[in-house]
Amino acid sequence: MIRITTDGTAGGTSATNIYQFDFNSSGISIRGGLLYDGGDGQGHQVLYGAAYGGGTRNRGTLFRIVTDGTANGTTATVLHNFGSDIDPQDGLPWTTLVKGIDGNLYGTTTVTANPLFGETPVDTGKVFQFSLGSGAYNVLYTFPLTGPTTPS
Repeated sequence: MIRITTDGTAGGTSATNIYQFDFNSSGISIRGGLLYDGGDGQGHQVLYGAAYGGGTRNRGTLFRIVTDGTANGTTATVLHNFGSDIDPQDGLPWTTLVKGIDGNLYGTTTVTANPLFGETPVDTGKVFQFSLGSGAYNVLYTFPLTGPTTPS
């Protein structure tokens, strides 16, 4: 993740790497934007996002970034690893998260079966809810193989 600062001139723009995502822990390949959720009252900014791959099951992650804008002042916390024993094909989020008026995060996943792993698709994606309060992850809607197209 980079921080870009500018004074409005071509020569006054710089980019600073403030966080490096890791395949096995925080996830990789951010396909959507980051959700800005204000400050934490201690001079740090809070961002939420979804990584398309990586994490404990290589199905992606939901994460929170807390940063003061510097590499030393930035931490990432994985809130959810996609894929589970109950629904191993769940995951591969391709979404910019939104925060509902209920305080929960909402987003979508895309086709989650991987033919390289011998998997057969069972759906074309899901709409999910994640509770910041309890950490509960819920699938709200599953897009069937026939009917509506893959969510985006």
